[in-house]
Amino acid sequence: MRLYRKVCISAGHKLNLPYESACENPHGHNFVVELFLEGDVNRDTGMVIDFVELKKIVSVLDHKWLNVIKGLEQPTAENIVLFLINRFRELAVFNRIRVRVWETENSYAEDEWVSE
Repeated sequence: MRLYRKVCISAGHKLNLPYESACENPHGHNFVVELFLEGDVNRDTGMVIDFVELKKIVSVLDHKWLNVIKGLEQPTAENIVLFLINRFRELAVFNRIRVRVWETENSYAEDEWVSE
């Protein structure tokens, strides 16, 4: 079964880069997180997972300073994607996880994990 959920979050960060960049200054984004998930339907619940649970996992980043979250010390869009994929893998209910994080309306990072 395939699931999709979109979650909007607002968060602040700064990047420590080896070159001069405006991103080295504290700033924030209104991120859009898109989740594309696949798993088996649980016979007891009739769901792969409750959509509310998906939002809770992403919302740990909402209205936070991302640099202080363990695993996000360099909170690029790419690292936010990897952080979320790892959080969803911990649930052990998905056999495919794809996460897309829109940093602006024109820019996103995306990655996918597929169970072996």
